[in-house]
Amino acid sequence: MLEERLDRWRALAERPAARLAGKVARIAFFVGMIAWMVLKVRAIGWRDVVASLPVNPLFYILFVVGFLILPASEIAVFRTIFGRALPGAFPILIRKRIYNSALVGYSGELYLFVWLRRVIGLPSKTIAIGLKDNAILSALASGVVTLALLV
Repeated sequence: MLEERLDRWRALAERPAARLAGKVARIAFFVGMIAWMVLKVRAIGWRDVVASLPVNPLFYILFVVGFLILPASEIAVFRTIFGRALPGAFPILIRKRIYNSALVGYSGELYLFVWLRRVIGLPSKTIAIGLKDNAILSALASGVVTLALLV
């Protein structure tokens, strides 16, 4: 019964109108995020935001490196979990990180789940278990590091 429903949803998603609606929704979502950020910065004040930016270029270098470490390490982690290479995963993992931090926690995992199902073709259950295991191990590692720093 569930498989029949999934087949109906897949057939619906393949229609040209559904594809167009998906593209429009993605664009509207992106424009909405930009508008939301502009409104938030505007509420603070553009001059105040610009005045508070660091002036040392080393900050920006370290910020970019620090930001990219997680997606780069996740390539190796997910390659190990799923037992195969993930071509083109780096930009997807960057987007996952942005979704998790800028939207709702674990929304990036949902995005990654959809991408993995489409690209590597593993069963949904296998992908969900792999993502769950990664989230649990990541939380455990964060807890251990926090505990070590407190000690």
